[in-house]
Amino acid sequence: MTGRSGKLTPQDAKRILADLRRKAILYRGDEEAGDDLVQFTLETAIDEYASRPADVSLGQWLHTIMARHLN
Repeated sequence: MTGRSGKLTPQDAKRILADLRRKAILYRGDEEAGDDLVQFTLETAIDEYASRPADVSLGQWLHTIMARHLN
């Protein structure tokens, strides 16, 4: 997977989003609630992108954001 300075390929993005969605559905129990969690995660990521740690992969960072919203 790409680092912060690397380019994200469409395949990378597809894999990251599929994994994020799969985990969100498991966390929330159904597809609609999981999709809502992914949407909220991505909206938060856009707002917080400037503070993303350089040493954390995009996938790890998104999963960390999603975990913050589980409660």
